[in-house]
Amino acid sequence: MRNPIGERECPNHPLSVTRDRGNSSPDATLHHAAAAQTLEPAHAFDIAGAKARLCAGDGGYEIVHESTRLQIFVYALVAPEPDHRLLNAEDGLYVVLEGSGMLDVDGEQLELREGRLAFVPGGADHCFTAYERLTVLAIRERAVRPPSGDRPPGPMLGRLRQALAGEARRGRARRTQSPAARPATSAGQAHVEHQIERSRSVRRITLSVVAVVSCLALAATAFAAGNANRLTGTDGPGFTITMSKKAVKAGTYKIVIRDRSSIHNFHLTGPGVNKKTSVAAVGTTTWTVKLKKGTYKFVCDPHASIMHGVLKVT
Repeated sequence: MRNPIGERECPNHPLSVTRDRGNSSPDATLHHAAAAQTLEPAHAFDIAGAKARLCAGDGGYEIVHESTRLQIFVYALVAPEPDHRLLNAEDGLYVVLEGSGMLDVDGEQLELREGRLAFVPGGADHCFTAYERLTVLAIRERAVRPPSGDRPPGPMLGRLRQALAGEARRGRARRTQSPAARPATSAGQAHVEHQIERSRSVRRITLSVVAVVSCLALAATAFAAGNANRLTGTDGPGFTITMSKKAVKAGTYKIVIRDRSSIHNFHLTGPGVNKKTSVAAVGTTTWTVKLKKGTYKFVCDPHASIMHGVLKVT
């Protein structure tokens, strides 16, 4: 399931542009961030399950978390279907869960592979290219829209915005305070107080940034470990047959076979393994196999002369 992405074509898609023309002023943004006193309830969400569901089909996206300030979703792309160019109003992060490819950001090419994280600034035109099979965890900050219920910002990027909003609010209060109400202070004392306040603000912002980066690093490590013993084989829809990796370590693997044509099949042979799908079947099959050191070959039986490949096990 793949939808065209763009403000006009699919305005509700999580990757499409979002703007709030009615409440876009800095004061409205800061007021909403400052008004938040509590965080939304903590919860866990199933990234692996969303990824498996998307990979079992023809790719697409699935939202796994959505709060006032943050949106997280799994995005799967499967060749030969191309990605559509994206333009987000807010900053975004992409953590590569599986596969490899390139990310074109305003003409700049970023290499993507498992465990890598890419940052895309708000307003940058971008799309994924040069992939055969690519799954990413997308993390996007959402535009502030003060709702009637005055919901608080999201727990990650929202904290950073709260720290900035608090500093701006204190600065405005100092500027608007009447001279008579200000305590008499020397120039040296005023300088010290300013440095202390600045240090506190920097510390709050730094802790927020560290929390965000730590969470993303842990997520990338966990996903890379979870995908270590998983392979994907694909045949069709054209005269192509592929395996997601060319070399792996010996061990027990789950191999997801994607039959995408009724004139091809996927046949894997090697030390202790001889498994194949039927030619007429179209769909997804999962094998659990023990791969030993050696060379494994995969072919399409009806077209073995042009559709074949090798998997090395060390």
